[in-house]
Amino acid sequence: MRPFWGHLLYYPSAEAYRNSRNYFSTVSSMLGHLVRRIHIARACNTQHNVRLQLFSKEHCGLCDNAKVAVANLLKRPEYQGLEVDTIDITLPENKTWWDKYCLDVPVLHVENKKDSGRMKKIFHRVQEEQLIKTIKDIEN
Repeated sequence: MRPFWGHLLYYPSAEAYRNSRNYFSTVSSMLGHLVRRIHIARACNTQHNVRLQLFSKEHCGLCDNAKVAVANLLKRPEYQGLEVDTIDITLPENKTWWDKYCLDVPVLHVENKKDSGRMKKIFHRVQEEQLIKTIKDIEN
């Protein structure tokens, strides 16, 4: 199995060196590419111990806004790979969540997977900036 940093290494062909008019610009662009990839990988790696659970229901405008906020967060490179579960509380198998959150949706649980006692809840209006702040609080 390839180590997780294997995809970060970039080896151009010898022909690319020969065809390049400016060797230093080639090396500089390679190093810039490598540094960007390492930075993104480091940011992604630190976020993988957070799990998000979004409790919602159909025909709920605030729930739709919360889903958009979570989707926008996942578009950021440093938050790609976060584990996100969307739970429809109106389904029969989620009756316990319905009893708990029927009037409070959307509810977003931000949980540290390594320490299950560390969890924060965001009720009603989920905003991307608030979500980022909560994730950082859970991480530290």
